Amino acid sequence: MRDKINGVGWSLAAWGILTALFGIIVLAWPAITLKAFLLVLGIYLVVGGVALAMGSIINTKEKWAGGFVLGALNVIAGLFVLANPDISATVVLYLIAVWALLVGSVSLVGGVELGRDGVWLVVAGLASIVFGLWAFVNPEQGVLAVVWLVGVYNLVYGVLLIAASFKTKKLAKNIPSWF
Repeated sequence: MRDKINGVGWSLAAWGILTALFGIIVLAWPAITLKAFLLVLGIYLVVGGVALAMGSIINTKEKWAGGFVLGALNVIAGLFVLANPDISATVVLYLIAVWALLVGSVSLVGGVELGRDGVWLVVAGLASIVFGLWAFVNPEQGVLAVVWLVGVYNLVYGVLLIAASFKTKKLAKNIPSWF
């Protein structure tokens, strides 16, 4: 049991690090073209989704099927973005908003299932939901603003996932070895 929870912790940490790095890359080059942004976004979604899904497979007997679903959604969204590089900025904005709402919802549910130990996952989920709702309400703000917001969002969300991973690892240490 301890190993399975540790696996989830490592999965959250890997996803958090990838997410924060993606946010830093986007913030470092805010004037990149939409196609370059989409390429980076697609790769991030696929790699992060695979990392999360694999970490969740380790813990399939527990209530972490949501992590696998979340990973699969990331991979599907990433493959869609990579396969359709000519989609408009508005479509990209709405895809990002839907993705943020789905990721936030699954993260929120996962955090609630963990109780007090899932507080950072709940905060990360709420941050994702707020960002997704904002993106739906403000599509006219422009691509550059969206790129900046995606960078900030991913940096914050990544840091919160890393914090959640430490909490998960701490939870695993408190489980008796015989359990």
